[in-house]
Amino acid sequence: MSFFKNIIYILFFTITFCYGMNDQDFRDSKNYSYLISIADSDLDKALNIANALFLKADTSREIIEAKMISSVVWYKSGAIDKTLSDAIISLQEASKSDDYYSQAIIQLYLAKRNLDVGYLEMSNLYLDMAEKTILLLPETEAKNYVRVELYLLKGSIFLSEQKFAKSINAIEQADSIINNIISSSNKKNTYLAKLNYQYGAYYFYLEKFSESLHHLDKALNFTTQDEELSDFDLNNIYNAYAEIYLKTKDLKQCSIYLYKSLNVLRNTNYVMGKIHTYTNVINYYNTIKNHDSISHYKSKYIATLSILDSHQNRKLNFEDVFKIEEEEENDVPASFIYFGFSLLALISIGIVYKQNTLLFKNSEKQPSKNDADLELKEPATATAKNNDYLPIDTEVELLSKLDEFEKKKKFLNNNMALNLMASQLQTNNKYLRYILKKHRNTDFNNYINELRISYITNKLKTDPKYLQYKISYLAKESGFSSHSKFTKTFKRINNYSPSEFIQKYRSELSKNQGENFKS
Repeated sequence: MSFFKNIIYILFFTITFCYGMNDQDFRDSKNYSYLISIADSDLDKALNIANALFLKADTSREIIEAKMISSVVWYKSGAIDKTLSDAIISLQEASKSDDYYSQAIIQLYLAKRNLDVGYLEMSNLYLDMAEKTILLLPETEAKNYVRVELYLLKGSIFLSEQKFAKSINAIEQADSIINNIISSSNKKNTYLAKLNYQYGAYYFYLEKFSESLHHLDKALNFTTQDEELSDFDLNNIYNAYAEIYLKTKDLKQCSIYLYKSLNVLRNTNYVMGKIHTYTNVINYYNTIKNHDSISHYKSKYIATLSILDSHQNRKLNFEDVFKIEEEEENDVPASFIYFGFSLLALISIGIVYKQNTLLFKNSEKQPSKNDADLELKEPATATAKNNDYLPIDTEVELLSKLDEFEKKKKFLNNNMALNLMASQLQTNNKYLRYILKKHRNTDFNNYINELRISYITNKLKTDPKYLQYKISYLAKESGFSSHSKFTKTFKRINNYSPSEFIQKYRSELSKNQGENFKS
């Protein structure tokens, strides 16, 4: 019976593919929205129908739509590799047909998905591609839609890099387009929801929580008015509320929004959303010291990660995700608290907790009925993971990337930081520290500084014109933002200050030249 049902679905969607093909944005098609909704309850069915549509596709537009549907469904399931590969197929097809509008949408989509998993370089690459593609579009309402999405995404990326001035500038550019140019009321509500969510993220990062809550209230209001916005958007907003209230110690309000988030996810297959919410639930129970509930949600988190891992073409490295860092509460950097506004922190840097032991203790216990439970819980079954090692294949891959990092002299970037380097190597902070300690016998700061000093020392020895440059120029050339820090580091490594080294080297050159002349 289910076979005939699927045949009927495929025939229905094949017919409706031909209807409305003049819609400029494939995301507005009936197929797209309906199959995405099917994916919440039956991923396999949605993927099978999307695949059948792809096999039956005769036009470029049909191929683009089918592959983008499957990409979004794969994303819901947590299969990041397949998410990206299907979107890339769509992008290639759009490029063949000079469909610039679809190209821009897909490039922005790929930028978002790469940002989600911490691939910042790839995210910026697709963002640049989208910006160039948008310039090729005619001046229409549709062009304004993608310009808004471009600026909102820029705001997110700049925020993840803690470039606050650039972030707010991008958000305000999106604001100007939405409020002064876009006329469609439906589209306006969609983008106003996303805009206010982005404002909320910006103010959260600055720890201006009242302003953040004000914009989240607006985002929630527009979200509930707009049927186009998904459970994904709603879940993000609820998590953002929860994290603000957790940060401000309003635990009652925090629990309310976590419950709402869990309720949104109850009947969906949205794996990334579950990882997101379970992280915040664990943080909440960690705050109120409810160890049974922590263990329960850790087991749910592990089960969800296992789904995510089984969908990948290569193994994702989550072995360290439950390690407890010995951090004092006041020393936890803002980036570790930024889960509600970006999944980037979840994947690229793991989860930081504030206790000295793994919170897997008593994982076999049933949570107490007297606990301040957020939902009905089944017994936890997961066992503790206490892996303090890096898988060999991952270690080899990271060493190769580290060599490439050094060859391309990326350490000369004066904005280089641990988070940025980890994202460029497509790993997390913990693994990067491990590799540097084991294979370079150093920490991050010393590693970068030693590479920079080695680079400029070599320049001084091999290129005579460098001996004529000012110390401030040498500092900037080698990636240091501070003259004094450069001088101090140079002297520590070479036993001479830069001025002393240059004077000594000049003397040696003059002496050698004199001896050569005599001979």
